[in-house]
Amino acid sequence: MVAAGTSIAMQEGPLQVEALAEALEALEKSPQGKKLSKDVEKKIQDIVAYINEAYVDKFLKSGQEKPLETLLPSKTWGSLPKDIQLVIANQLIKDAVDYINRLMIPHTTIKADPVDPSKILFVEFNHDGSRVVSAAAGEKSIIWNTDDGQLIHAFSAYSQIISVGFNHDGSRIVSGSGDGMILLWKIDIGKYRFIAYHDSNTVFSVAFGPDGSRVASGADDGTIKIWNVDNNQLIHTFPHGSQVNSVDFNHDGSKVASGGSDGMVKIWNADNGEWIHTLQHGNFVHSAVFNHDGSKVVSASFDGTVKMWSTDDGRLIHTFPHGSLPVNSAVFNHDGSMVVSGAGDGMIKLWDVDNGHLIHTFPHGSPVNSVDFNHDGSMVVSGADDGTIKIWDQRKEKVFKWFTSVDFHLDQAVIIKRAYEAKLRGKKLALKGDGLVTFNKMPNYVKSLLIDYLDIIFPESKSKSD
Repeated sequence: MVAAGTSIAMQEGPLQVEALAEALEALEKSPQGKKLSKDVEKKIQDIVAYINEAYVDKFLKSGQEKPLETLLPSKTWGSLPKDIQLVIANQLIKDAVDYINRLMIPHTTIKADPVDPSKILFVEFNHDGSRVVSAAAGEKSIIWNTDDGQLIHAFSAYSQIISVGFNHDGSRIVSGSGDGMILLWKIDIGKYRFIAYHDSNTVFSVAFGPDGSRVASGADDGTIKIWNVDNNQLIHTFPHGSQVNSVDFNHDGSKVASGGSDGMVKIWNADNGEWIHTLQHGNFVHSAVFNHDGSKVVSASFDGTVKMWSTDDGRLIHTFPHGSLPVNSAVFNHDGSMVVSGAGDGMIKLWDVDNGHLIHTFPHGSPVNSVDFNHDGSMVVSGADDGTIKIWDQRKEKVFKWFTSVDFHLDQAVIIKRAYEAKLRGKKLALKGDGLVTFNKMPNYVKSLLIDYLDIIFPESKSKSD
């Protein structure tokens, strides 16, 4: 047992819970009673710091996916004096609020042309995430360094470049422009060669096939065309039937998706040109993109929604209600667990593919025309009307520390932040629906302290709510 005022030795052990229990018992029996002296508070902070290091470094890194709650004696949290619970609660709230606030600030902001900003029409990461290519409302396509936002290459065409895309190894980009031209650019020398003329006024979308040997183009003439990159020959023409705003290959190159102004998403066999499915979004489709394995397509529409479809049977899986303004772009992350959407309201939103719930919102601050994930899903890039490109770091950094489980999600941190801000305004946060589902997934000791210290209430409560 450790007496109050005695130094606590930090020894190896499973989270040093014995030292914590002894300190708490000593505090209970000390002359101060339950009053938390600065000396005892410092000892508790030392123990918390040790727990943080032990939990994160020893347990998470070893792959033991156990929440801290399961590593403590069953009655430890409930038996903690309220003063000490408050210390822990304050740390949890501070870290959660700091985490969400950091997510609201872009990792990198690129002003494509500070003197004469033109709206950014399209952005895309290369495969390793070190570069972003952009197309603006002008005749240039630019490649940027994602770490510092520095310009690496600028490519000028004869007409406005509307859509661009990297090949798999990042050595080349393909561009589609307002004069119907499709050009192939070698990044290392900054020069292009002509691939084809789509036979239309405007090519709205281009995409490489997975091996780089084919390019798909979609245009205002209502067709999708597949081209051989080596000899510039036309392989197939697919008749979508209305202006084609988006084309995409699935990962193995066997299918092509097209999104049109008729509100339709169509799936095609890329090898023989046969139509497979028509997915009726119902309003002007700005983008239609496969997930990595090609089993799903996500479509972004003028009606303010994002819809996710099964490519096997054409079934609608989820509708993500982004807002009232047009959604201009939506893509999956690499493992297919999230969708990011960007819209005319200036917001970028992350969605959970499994349950359809909103995970997080990034405020670009200007109508967003294009979004993309990097390969490992840790970064999101957005391009907007104000001529800026913003790169957002949405990784789960080790900010929840010792009080969290491995799968503590962003939406749970958002609830903590909302409850904290409500309390600052003298209100209480009433949880219901998705918020209540999210809350109930938290560890029990986190739920207890949020109810106790942030005054979270539930719909049956008659208290003043946020």
